[in-house]
Amino acid sequence: MSEIHPFKVKYRPSCRKFKLKQAHRRRVTFQVFDLGKMVRDFTYFDDIVEGVLRLVDQPATPDPKWSGDAPNPATSFAPYRLYNIGNSEPVPLMRYINALESALGKKAVMNMLPMQAGDVRA
Repeated sequence: MSEIHPFKVKYRPSCRKFKLKQAHRRRVTFQVFDLGKMVRDFTYFDDIVEGVLRLVDQPATPDPKWSGDAPNPATSFAPYRLYNIGNSEPVPLMRYINALESALGKKAVMNMLPMQAGDVRA
């Protein structure tokens, strides 16, 4: 999640991507869970704002042909729709870390750990 600034978007300091970047720059060891096998969708905040703005002038309308006897999950009798406007291209965490290493010109100092309790694979 990010906070909006009139001229730029900046990440919350608690954001995982921000923490990785800061640790890498400072040569601090950071924890990499699931031995680096995790995959995540990274979504840029401005892309979500753009998606909402594109949809705001397109209110949903009920589909009068919708039937509970033969429901179609893509339509509804209710006047609303759900949209997934986030990223749909999972990125391996190690690919992200390797991109940081390349951009910053130095190797990351990582503590490879097993998957955290409660986490799930994508």
